[in-house]
Amino acid sequence: MKTGRNLKKGVLALAVVAMLASPLAMARKKEEPKPEPKYPNATRVEPEIKPSRAVNKQLNKMFELSSEDGTEDQVRLLAEEILAHGKASAYDRAIADQTLAYQMMDKDNYGKAIEYLQHALDENSLPNDTHFSIMLQIAQMQQAEDQLAAADQTVKRLIEETRSDGPEFVGLRGSIKYQQDDCPGAVPLIKDAIAKSDAKGVKPQSAWPQILIACYADMEQPEEAINVAKQQLAGDPDNTTLIRNLSTVYLQAEKYAEATALLEDAKARGLMTTAKDYDQLYRLYHYAEKEDKAIATIDEGLAKGILQPSAELYHVKAEAFYFSDRSKDAIEWYGKAAELSNTGDDYVNQARLLYENDRYAEAKAAANKALARDLKRPGDAWIVIGGAELGMSNKAAGIAAYKKAAGYPETKNAAESWLRASGVK
Repeated sequence: MKTGRNLKKGVLALAVVAMLASPLAMARKKEEPKPEPKYPNATRVEPEIKPSRAVNKQLNKMFELSSEDGTEDQVRLLAEEILAHGKASAYDRAIADQTLAYQMMDKDNYGKAIEYLQHALDENSLPNDTHFSIMLQIAQMQQAEDQLAAADQTVKRLIEETRSDGPEFVGLRGSIKYQQDDCPGAVPLIKDAIAKSDAKGVKPQSAWPQILIACYADMEQPEEAINVAKQQLAGDPDNTTLIRNLSTVYLQAEKYAEATALLEDAKARGLMTTAKDYDQLYRLYHYAEKEDKAIATIDEGLAKGILQPSAELYHVKAEAFYFSDRSKDAIEWYGKAAELSNTGDDYVNQARLLYENDRYAEAKAAANKALARDLKRPGDAWIVIGGAELGMSNKAAGIAAYKKAAGYPETKNAAESWLRASGVK
């Protein structure tokens, strides 16, 4: 059976686990040892297995073909024949529905699979272990299909009818609450599921702490989120995913020094190997005004092939040079960023710096390149052109450029003020 779809998209992923009993196993001889029941406290009375002789041939053939490749159409036809047979028992129909559900799950058609499994449940003829495993499967697929209210009700029914509140049931309900954006409802359930797993000596599902972290962040309880992330990392200190998680939580809590120190330690231990790792670290350095370290991290990432050239990367590098008073380098890298960009914004940045360094002809050229692209604020380019023309003693061209700038809301006031001060009507 194929694994399920992602259940929570930008934070958390849970797999839909196949828990249906094999139809072939249900056909074993009665004299085989009976396993201990999974749900010994269930309120449902275990039904007697009653296959019908009228469809025995079809049932056996369906079992046989189900284990072979390329027999899906034959299996489906046999299952449909059993469902349509007037003398088929409830058990026969439940097995046929179960078989068809498998086929739908293999096609990722969970909506139809849910229907078939619900029919199998409604027949009320399968052993308790299978019956309640089907119910759990339905809940998981309802969750995968974003049928969250229905999934929650299915899990509630499962807990009530099995009289079992094991961690898998409680955790599933907590994850459903999380998907419903009900973090206050999800947190106690997830904490309970983790505690129950720990008490049983079973490793909690990896998604559960992530739900807690996300919920604490949503509930503006950053210290709680940090504590959960720290506990996870303490148990697996070289796990890069957990390192990234904790660094993200630190960032959300505006603990930039802690996030930086965490990533620096990971880098020193050779654990930073992805573009995401380097991206987060150089941005942290840049934010903390440690521009030399930001530039060095970018250069190292590029040299190792971990980071790839991009307009955004080069823009950050240019800014780092600018804020460290290295105008010449900033001009160069704003130009490199602009060459890779779909907009002209970095050409404007380059043009401003060129103008500030009295490189008027180059400033004008960069501003014109900006105007040839999409621009958020075209008036800024015209202001630079106006200043550059005046710097080159081209007063008429400068006035014309300022008049152009006056036509844009972002530079209207500044341009008109200059024009008035210069006696231009």
